[in-house]
Amino acid sequence: MATENALPRETPALSTIEAAKRCAAFKAVEDHFDPSYRYIGIGSGSTVVYVVEAIAAQGRAITNNMIFVPTGDQSKQIIIEAGLPLGSIDSLPPVHENPPAISEASSKLLAVGEQDLALKGKRQSLDVAFDGADEIDEELNCIKGGGACLFQEKLVATSAKKFVCVADYRKLQPRLLTAWKAIPIEIAPMSAPVIKRMLITLGSPDPRIRQGGSAKAGPVVTDNGMWIIDAPFPALKLTKDLAEGDKGDGSKGTWEVHALGRRLKRIVGVLDVGLFHGRNGIQVANSGEEGGGQKPVAAYFGMADGGVESGIEVLSQEISDEFGSYRIRAGQRVHYVTIAAKVFDDDTMCRPHLLVSQLPDFPNTEWTRMEVSRRPDGSLTSELSYDPLPAVKTIWHPKTIDVLSLLKVKRHRSGVNEVLFSGLPATCKIACFAWQIPSIEHETYTYSVVEEYREPGDPVIAPVFLGHVTENGRVIGMLLEKLDGDFASMDDLPACRETLENFHLMNMIHGDVNRYNFIIDRSKKPVHVRLVDFEHAEPYEESKALEELHSLSAELAETTGRGGSVVLIGGV
Repeated sequence: MATENALPRETPALSTIEAAKRCAAFKAVEDHFDPSYRYIGIGSGSTVVYVVEAIAAQGRAITNNMIFVPTGDQSKQIIIEAGLPLGSIDSLPPVHENPPAISEASSKLLAVGEQDLALKGKRQSLDVAFDGADEIDEELNCIKGGGACLFQEKLVATSAKKFVCVADYRKLQPRLLTAWKAIPIEIAPMSAPVIKRMLITLGSPDPRIRQGGSAKAGPVVTDNGMWIIDAPFPALKLTKDLAEGDKGDGSKGTWEVHALGRRLKRIVGVLDVGLFHGRNGIQVANSGEEGGGQKPVAAYFGMADGGVESGIEVLSQEISDEFGSYRIRAGQRVHYVTIAAKVFDDDTMCRPHLLVSQLPDFPNTEWTRMEVSRRPDGSLTSELSYDPLPAVKTIWHPKTIDVLSLLKVKRHRSGVNEVLFSGLPATCKIACFAWQIPSIEHETYTYSVVEEYREPGDPVIAPVFLGHVTENGRVIGMLLEKLDGDFASMDDLPACRETLENFHLMNMIHGDVNRYNFIIDRSKKPVHVRLVDFEHAEPYEESKALEELHSLSAELAETTGRGGSVVLIGGV
């Protein structure tokens, strides 16, 4: 895995989108690159430049033990300029051979074309391949070939144990051929007239041979001496889109992604098709079949707001000996998945980027829970529930905020993150799972009491409650003012006592007083003190209130860390 010091540094000269693409590339490398890997595929495109930057940042001690395989001349040049060892797909050693020492391997691979290695048998797989895409849909089917390297790109993708796609947000569309209007097809030049006629009969209204433009007269010639035909079709359907009786085979004017990809590949004279569809490398390996997967196991997108998004993302997880519970975003909806123990190995259950590529397909319906298990024959099975999930019922603030609309800046602990809200930092506190709803319910109620008792001119003793946080329409949390300051110490005893007494005047006791639940803003005179974390607040009882005040001095002197690091404080 990538280390913290490999994360992208600030680069002020980059535009917002370029900075986001760079962050997406670094995140993809962090999730899918491992120092133990030997063979790495590198594609082309503006975002892949940042992938190579992220890999090179690992240091020569790691990268010199690897071979980097390009998809074409552009990516070959990127690898060379980064000082990474260069190889090629046709020079990977057979599986049964022990890989030679890296210096020997590098020299052999760099000499591809000058010597015939004459290796027989099954070749080594690439450990991972990183590449871009011209367009990618919600199921991670891709269109590639805008750079006229589609055959090499597919060869590298299918030779990899896992293919990871990195792009900017404009490439992510609900369906293929939404913004990118044509499928690139690499063909033998002499077959062009026949193939164009065949494409028209299949429903492509105006297939055209790609021209070299002003820089080069005549058709574009690929690295393989082939031509490219760009074939427009109506937006491609997914299997779940097809109406009853429609096979998606073009007979009713609609093409399903897999059906069209297979049909185009069967045309005589076609070397390959710029549709990357079907299964990913991990799915193919798990099936025991030969060959590789065309689809990426994951996709990372640099977003317009500077953030990074992936198609399916594990937002939260809890794992026990009996099962794993996962909160997963798919598009703009959040679902809850329970996976029985031993369905996947422990490593997969604990590492989200390994898990998501092996999950069953998510139906495009408003289901809430999925239970995943294995049949006696070992195949995956899943059961869906549409029952409503628990929600916070104490709704007193007029504003609601969708949790997916918040840009996460920093994770403090499970369910608590620093986020951006209207461009300003705030603290988002949510119930990640159903059992946490009562705690959020209780704290939401406590904030309503604080607001109810506060009169104009009264000291502010808690973070400002900015609104209720929703997920799929139900309230699951709260958005709070982010506080800047320090944890309390013995020097703050008088101010903390006054704040706690003011809270008692609201007919509440805190229930968990410790130095981390007081935030001290020393920039104000007198200092401002805020109470935070009301999960244990209770209705006022004089004996408990007196006990809380009596214990305050000892709690502020506590240095063992009881109470943990507070989540609302800045700079901690």
